[in-house]
Amino acid sequence: MFVVVRVRTGEDFQEVGRLECDKPLMIGRLEECDVAFPNDFEMSGRHLSLTLNSDMTCVFSDPGSTNGTFLNGTPVTQGILQPGDILRCGVTELSIASAESCNHGGAAGHVHPRALTTHPETNEASTMKSIATAPQKEKGFTGTTAQEIYARYSLEKEVSLPPAEGELPADYAVRLMKTCSENECLVFLAYALPKRCAVWWLTQNIRAAESFKSDADAAMLELAENWVRKPTDDSRREAMKMAEVLEMASPAAWAGVAAFWSHGSMAPLNAPEVPAPDHLTGKAVIGGVILATVLKNPEKAPDRRQLFTEIAIRISAGELPWS
Repeated sequence: MFVVVRVRTGEDFQEVGRLECDKPLMIGRLEECDVAFPNDFEMSGRHLSLTLNSDMTCVFSDPGSTNGTFLNGTPVTQGILQPGDILRCGVTELSIASAESCNHGGAAGHVHPRALTTHPETNEASTMKSIATAPQKEKGFTGTTAQEIYARYSLEKEVSLPPAEGELPADYAVRLMKTCSENECLVFLAYALPKRCAVWWLTQNIRAAESFKSDADAAMLELAENWVRKPTDDSRREAMKMAEVLEMASPAAWAGVAAFWSHGSMAPLNAPEVPAPDHLTGKAVIGGVILATVLKNPEKAPDRRQLFTEIAIRISAGELPWS
């Protein structure tokens, strides 16, 4: 007997493995796991184990992940997973279902537990998949007012000063920059700019502040900028590979991560699609921008925050086009 382990893909769930009695599954980011999500960087290497008991109860245990596990939105470390429950590890949402409810016929529709970690040879079909569903907006903001953006991304935990009613995004960003001593203005702008513009903003901040950690950052930055100019599935995956080589340790590397999370699937090629949640691009941009404010010369952070805010406003106005 077994139950089906599924991962959310948009509004639906895609099977990624079968959990059999007394054969635990380890779920995590490392490719050695039974079910691996190597591109979910909020998931720990060995994040969660699932075990199916002889009475068909599914027991889960978090051995100590960095970002925790959530059952139907509540933080947990262990418990029983029922059909219909949603278990979130990192940004990946999992569920289980009985074999009967999935209408299996033999092995039809079965995906091997390691399907999300395979790296098949690129075939002609995947090579031809060039322009993906990518954010094409070249200027402006993600909302008409700062209030709209603030509410959309639930920024009350990250930005302490709420926007005024009807306040424009650019005006609010400037007010945050002048009023708040930390990085609230940068956090807001990372979500306020459309994804393509936000990645471009990060690359231009890095160049303006010369926030390079090593010689490899120049090539990394070029890959991220190439994605901005032509946001294809190939270019975002190439940028992500370079970011992994750099171990996400520099602002430029985070530009590559931000590009990768901006559209398409987080899963490897030819694996079931796992779209990134809407907020992840902004989160990656925040990491890169804040690091760029303090790299090498942390005493310049206030001046860089002001400079970065000005660059964002210019990009939103269409004054710094990537063409």
